[in-house]
Amino acid sequence: MRSSFAVKALLVGAMIAAVTAGQPVFAPRATTTAAATDPTTPPVSTQPATSGPTSTGPTTSAPATAEPTATEPPSTPPTVTTSDSPPPTTTSDTPPPTMPPPVQPPPITGLPNPIPPVAVRPDIALDPAVTGACRDAADIRLTTKLALAQNAYNTAQRIYDVTFTNFGIGTVYVQDLALALIDLGQTTTALNNVKYELAKCQVRAGAGPNKDCVLLSLELNRVADLLAQRQLIVDAAKRYYDAIKVKVDIGSLPPQALVPAVRKWEDAKTMLKDAQQDERDVHTAVNQVAERCGFMRYPDPPPNAR
Repeated sequence: MRSSFAVKALLVGAMIAAVTAGQPVFAPRATTTAAATDPTTPPVSTQPATSGPTSTGPTTSAPATAEPTATEPPSTPPTVTTSDSPPPTTTSDTPPPTMPPPVQPPPITGLPNPIPPVAVRPDIALDPAVTGACRDAADIRLTTKLALAQNAYNTAQRIYDVTFTNFGIGTVYVQDLALALIDLGQTTTALNNVKYELAKCQVRAGAGPNKDCVLLSLELNRVADLLAQRQLIVDAAKRYYDAIKVKVDIGSLPPQALVPAVRKWEDAKTMLKDAQQDERDVHTAVNQVAERCGFMRYPDPPPNAR
């Protein structure tokens, strides 16, 4: 799953750069070699389509063509030398400090690792003249909504980190960690959605002639991120249910405690099915413009998936 995210995030940055006057919003997570011919040529993905989502997890593929038409900018700008003097050298024998490896949940929890939100390049500022006019259906500025979503995500991330630490020393239970992960997945989804809306706003304000193709590609990546987060929430809700059921079975919790756990798990599965339907709808939209936009057609879903 993580490898498909790298290709997906690459797609977003390249396509925004090909259509808008500005630079890509999302940070590239991998580099690729492609040929840029015409800045007005609709950018396309280079990952082959798959047969569609299955009940075991989200599908994160994007449309592809035989020949890419957009060049991904390098993840870091080239170094510019402004002096003829040689670069300074380090004379200290003290080795540089090493960063500890990232903390991972122990396997016994049965919980997935959190999936970080879509990355935005720190050196790219959204055009205020464009984003200032971007509002959502509730007439809220998307830049304001982004700040609120970022604050909610930061809070959920801190709570998860503290809960994970306390779980490691045995002061909280696995169901507490599962609840923290569910909240983190929900706030990550909300943050991603606002970021994609701002990216679409930038594309609509651009001068490219095939903006609908780029917007459709952004939507493909949005539903891929949505599916990943929704699957994570389902897994965490199932683990929460399992932990509560054990306590009910041994008599440490009353049977009524299982009711909200069942509801939380069922709601998570319903939301995952909704995201899978969103993906099928986007695949249908891709097939309708595949020839004009240079997309590879997605296979028709099986009858039971319609």
